[in-house]
Amino acid sequence: MQSDKSDLEHYLTTVLLFGGRHADAAANLQNDGPRRLAKNPKLHRELVRGSSRISTRETSGLVVRALTVPIDGEKVEKLVGFIVRGLMSHHWNIVLGPDCFVDVLSLTGRGESFFARYRRMRARNRVRANIGNGALVYEGAQGTDNPQVSVWQLSIYGGAKMASAHGADFTSKFGVFTGPQRIKRRADRT
Repeated sequence: MQSDKSDLEHYLTTVLLFGGRHADAAANLQNDGPRRLAKNPKLHRELVRGSSRISTRETSGLVVRALTVPIDGEKVEKLVGFIVRGLMSHHWNIVLGPDCFVDVLSLTGRGESFFARYRRMRARNRVRANIGNGALVYEGAQGTDNPQVSVWQLSIYGGAKMASAHGADFTSKFGVFTGPQRIKRRADRT
């Protein structure tokens, strides 16, 4: 599991630099991008082959041309799951074992509203943090009846902007549910 997490971190800390939108994004890409790409020539070739230019709409409404690079969304979601496991251990001293699930969802605006409702519910513990000037922003709420149950909303690299194969823009914001497998199995049956 540690090797898997390390591989994901190396991949994503390189690829996500290209979509960063936090305060230090441009400096990080300029300073860290070449060094990280030099350490992984295979990934560098993959990104060059898969890169393209698209038109994208900013939140201001302005349409701009942007460079795109391919990214494996499943890898991003898997790393977010590892991050949440670490946050639960760090903030609440809860270790999620193999009998627990971590469901990670990439969020649209509608999904953010959905998760916001869950985060406002009664909770045993709450946490909110902004690390690295927007590089990792998260908010979590722990269930009242079972400490393994939690809901999280995270944004990485300032909500790195991504585009789907269908041309729809979205940002790297995630909603995460955790809990014992028995709760998930019960919910899947209903």
